[in-house]
Amino acid sequence: MGIEIGVDFISVVLTDFIAQVVWRQRVLSNPDDDQGVIFERAEELVQQALAVGEEHDLQCLGIGVGVPGLVNVRQGTLVFAPNLAWHEVPIREKWTQRFHLPIFVENEANAAALGEYFFGVAQDVQNVIYLSAGIGLGAGIIIEGQLFRGSGGYAGEVGHMTMDPNGELCGCGKRGCWETIVGPRAIARRARKALQDNKDSLIYSLVDGDLSRVNVDTVIQAAEAGDPVARQAFRETGVSLGIGIGNLVNAFNPQMVVLGGALSSASPFIMPVIEEVVKKHALPQPYESLTVAASAHGTDACVMGGAALVLDDVLAEPML
Repeated sequence: MGIEIGVDFISVVLTDFIAQVVWRQRVLSNPDDDQGVIFERAEELVQQALAVGEEHDLQCLGIGVGVPGLVNVRQGTLVFAPNLAWHEVPIREKWTQRFHLPIFVENEANAAALGEYFFGVAQDVQNVIYLSAGIGLGAGIIIEGQLFRGSGGYAGEVGHMTMDPNGELCGCGKRGCWETIVGPRAIARRARKALQDNKDSLIYSLVDGDLSRVNVDTVIQAAEAGDPVARQAFRETGVSLGIGIGNLVNAFNPQMVVLGGALSSASPFIMPVIEEVVKKHALPQPYESLTVAASAHGTDACVMGGAALVLDDVLAEPML
């Protein structure tokens, strides 16, 4: 089983041993809810998944959990989730006692990177950077086929690279982090700003003139219809993404950069801009072997990575 506890949603998949999805569920959650309420809802989904497994005569071999923050993988603890303001959450300890199954806890971008590496667009690619763009922005970095966690296990928090010291306040407490200018919230903010001077945009009619209702899904819908305000919001976002990706390409020289998370559904509008800007800002030598791709699993990449964590452990030490 793979489960992702996101900032404003919970997603779960149940797969068989060859990673074919047997059952999936995704529900919205409120980041302002008490931590206990969110975990209670997540546990209900796990119980539903286990019941489905029993109906299919499938024994659950473990649960891989992806969470949006810094994770102590060895302890299975969520150390800090900036956009939820959670600290020191002992997920493995809680769920081992609750479900009596092996529990694997991982940063959601790392898990998603594994999902694409094992089952998605990055199969057989040994050096990959997966960008998970949701309310936050994180990276899963795979070097020579191995997930790169850094000395303390906290590598990949690229969303908190400072791009503008005087910029917007980020959930981490700093100003001008990369995630504040490239995530879905930034896209909606750009669209709302443009709509103040352009009431002819399709976005305006889609929200009945209530700019507080503008979100990334609204902007995608308008962009698909050719709306110039929506297309410009994505172009500006693509430029900011491309500059940051160009820096990562120069630093890590990956074979592939994968755009995933909430922005994967916007890839038709963002990807051409990203490719144009990355080519401009990356050095020619690391760029020449680079592929920029959209996630194969979209918003399911993390939960597929959760399943991959379990499968990888089972295959490393097969049960007798």
